[in-house]
Amino acid sequence: MLYVNFIAGEVPPLPPDARVNRYKVDAVVGSDLCRPGTTMQRVESGALLDAGLRGVVQHLHYTTLEERTDLTARSRTELPPSADTTAVLIPMRKTAEWWQLAQDQRGAHFHAAHTPTGAPYVETIFRKLYHARYLGSPYDFLTYFEFARASEGTFRELLAALRATPEWAYVEAEPEVWMTKLT
Repeated sequence: MLYVNFIAGEVPPLPPDARVNRYKVDAVVGSDLCRPGTTMQRVESGALLDAGLRGVVQHLHYTTLEERTDLTARSRTELPPSADTTAVLIPMRKTAEWWQLAQDQRGAHFHAAHTPTGAPYVETIFRKLYHARYLGSPYDFLTYFEFARASEGTFRELLAALRATPEWAYVEAEPEVWMTKLT
């Protein structure tokens, strides 16, 4: 299992298998998760640390084999650290009404709008989803994106399109942490 911790500031001792990326926080929208100018670390490891925002990588829910195959073939890989690499962390919390929907009802939102809306952007924008709901987090998901600074307009277009889908009526928190990937 692969866990993630997004930690602003001081990082605790890390397990030997830890993969660490470091970021400079450029802007924070809709929250006081951290302050612009601070350092954020993304620590991926087989061990879950008791620090920061925590999540876990799981299989892709709500995707068909055909969708998963297409996404795997076309998806942008992670970008190298650079002053030109923008990363955005958007922790998300959905409403109780969302979680009361049956699995097929939630899946219908993805097949009708979420997946078709996001699919045209997968070659430009790297994305990774971490599940946080059952780890004691105040968020259900930690959504992480990377793109070249020149593609910021494309990323904002994607966010606006996703936020216009019926699924977003079930989102009650989605702060944004905009960062530059340093290492």
